[in-house]
Amino acid sequence: MIRSTSADSSQGVEGVRAAKLLRITNLIRARTYDRVQNLAVTFAADSGGVLLSGQVHTFYVKQLAQHAALDAMRGETALGSNAAMRHEILYNEIEVRHEAEATPPPAHMMKTTTHNGT
Repeated sequence: MIRSTSADSSQGVEGVRAAKLLRITNLIRARTYDRVQNLAVTFAADSGGVLLSGQVHTFYVKQLAQHAALDAMRGETALGSNAAMRHEILYNEIEVRHEAEATPPPAHMMKTTTHNGT
């Protein structure tokens, strides 16, 4: 008979959590074609829910990332995982940085004023 100690079970839980984060991360990268810069998938300290963070250029890519994470979590529950994992809260803190906000508009698009000397 094999007995597991509490240390073994805690390592097992951590292994499951790490595998889950990796599965979510890989699906986000695949679905967004790796367009999420500085992607981080972690567990929120306060609730244990999945937390997404990083930067993207469009809200569409942010939405793709969120749906990929939800699908990865849903796929896990469809395979019969622990019921406690079925209702995890997802926090999407991916920041949308529009390229237009990062750089000034071209000079020809700037409004110019002319002063008439008369």
